[in-house]
Amino acid sequence: MSYRKLFAALAAVLFASACQPAGHQASDRTSASASASASASPSPSASRPRLTAAQLKAAVLQLSDLPSGYKLDHSDDSVPDNRCVKLMYELFKGSVMRTYIDQSSTFSVVASVDTAAAGRGSATIRRYRDLTDGCGRYTFAEQGVRANVTFTSEPAPTLLDESAGFVERSVFTDYDSTMTAHLIVFRYGDNVGMVGVGAETGSHLASNTVTLARKAAARLRDTANG
Repeated sequence: MSYRKLFAALAAVLFASACQPAGHQASDRTSASASASASASPSPSASRPRLTAAQLKAAVLQLSDLPSGYKLDHSDDSVPDNRCVKLMYELFKGSVMRTYIDQSSTFSVVASVDTAAAGRGSATIRRYRDLTDGCGRYTFAEQGVRANVTFTSEPAPTLLDESAGFVERSVFTDYDSTMTAHLIVFRYGDNVGMVGVGAETGSHLASNTVTLARKAAARLRDTANG
């Protein structure tokens, strides 16, 4: 059983096609949407350059930023019919979202970037924090598989102008299995990026998430200033 889409629901598609081996090819999703506990005080956005539509794909975490063994995931964007999953999907996907799968394990990486309306970058991060209240604990089922999900804040490193960290745990009682995903969202002015790392098992999920979030934040900043 594969939990790739389950984690992708951390980034938005939070539920995996149940009965598929790991190991997929790539997924580069672009949408028209404008797009926790905070680790930096919100700062003014006016002086920060805004990513253009042409820059968004370059600003998202790239395959070259990941360790060897990952590929882009070409799975579809279907979303379970659940209020919280849909709210997460709409927020997490940003304007450009990519999902990467480690071919040798159950690890998944989801990254997205977006440019909020003028002066609304910090408000976008607040929407992530709001999910811990409105969707901090919920249950959903898809393709006959039931999951009990929690979404909570956790500490995050200071990245760019503001950042926040979260952890999502999905327990599949029918399979005695748990999927854990760590998520860091950050902003540079009104440009907002997100990186999440999830797996069924793995003791370095949190540290791996921090490492990739640092890379993603640097890429977003450098692209915006380029």
